[in-house]
Amino acid sequence: MEAFRQFPYKIQVASHECEYNKACKQQVETNSERGLREKVSDMATSCWLRFMILAVCLFFPALVQCRVRHYKFNVVMKNTTRLCSSKRIVTVNGRSPGPTLYAREDDTVLVKVVNHVKYNVSIHW
Repeated sequence: MEAFRQFPYKIQVASHECEYNKACKQQVETNSERGLREKVSDMATSCWLRFMILAVCLFFPALVQCRVRHYKFNVVMKNTTRLCSSKRIVTVNGRSPGPTLYAREDDTVLVKVVNHVKYNVSIHW
């Protein structure tokens, strides 16, 4: 008979466990919904970040490749001695031949030529 009296007690314990399990399930569902919201938020941030990286990658090469290169040429007469003879020659920035220009495809090259010689000078590339 005592075993029979303990039986309802065990059912109550089982019903407590069921209520506890229900509360746990609700908590898990709440956490999973919160996790889903966080995942969606992370996906939106990730998508926006990917778009920005793509935009930078597409437009950055255009900015890098199209440089404006500035050069200034001072054309002057200079005395030069070669093989024991002195001669006045036209130089660009004190050098003959003139300086090397460095440029890549699609670069804009601006050359300012200042002529300090008494006659006209033409420069060819």
